[in-house]
Amino acid sequence: MTLELDGTVMRLGVRDTGSPFAALQAPDTLACSGRGLHLIRQPADDMGVTEHVIGKTVWAVFKTDRRPGRP
Repeated sequence: MTLELDGTVMRLGVRDTGSPFAALQAPDTLACSGRGLHLIRQPADDMGVTEHVIGKTVWAVFKTDRRPGRP
């Protein structure tokens, strides 16, 4: 997992070695996976998938009110 802050934009990335395809699926209450995209889809300003030779990185961008020099 990576978390980057650049001015007023925060980028979250989660990399795994699973299938190169990330698709929304109906969450199964007994499954151990399949919820990640649902968790970030609503609050994210943008999101996508970067494919790698092995696996993928699912990323999301969030705009913030943070300005340089402000806590």
